[in-house]
Amino acid sequence: MRMLLSLLIILVGCNKDHDAIEAPEPPISEFPMEGLLSGLERTNVETNTGFLMEFGFEFTPLVRGTLKSIVVNLPETDDYRVTLWDAERKEQILSATVMATAETLTASVELSLELHQNKEYAVTVRSEHWFRYQKPNGSAFLPLEVNHIEILNYAENVVNIQSQPSLMLYPDFFHDDFLQGKIDIEFIPNN
Repeated sequence: MRMLLSLLIILVGCNKDHDAIEAPEPPISEFPMEGLLSGLERTNVETNTGFLMEFGFEFTPLVRGTLKSIVVNLPETDDYRVTLWDAERKEQILSATVMATAETLTASVELSLELHQNKEYAVTVRSEHWFRYQKPNGSAFLPLEVNHIEILNYAENVVNIQSQPSLMLYPDFFHDDFLQGKIDIEFIPNN
């Protein structure tokens, strides 16, 4: 009887190890602009310019994933309109207002928008305040792959839209050697 009880304890003990359920790892958010800015320096700060414009960057997800939020960090406390665009059609997908504190990373409301692999998007912010970033030698740094996102170029609309604040203008002036912002996306790749 003791032998049978000992065998049963061993079997139950062994069975526990095999039945252990591993909790899934939480998804890891990627912020591609954070990766890009680590190699750049801030060369200028502009505030209260009176020149309201739309600026941001065009990008392509290298894998399918989810846009969780749009993030801004600008030099003045203000309400900023952020927009996600279909870059191929130059059409707005969504727009939201971010109430941001000066020089503080501030996210939009939580989103859950699927982004498709190899589709071109743009993310922009409307502002008259910005930081300017460049490489120390002024050379081009875009396009650049950062994790699962390829940042294609910096884009801005240089038409002063101060007199028509509700006007939605797709950024149509592109640069590969500087950017203004900061605007970023929180992207979670599908595994």
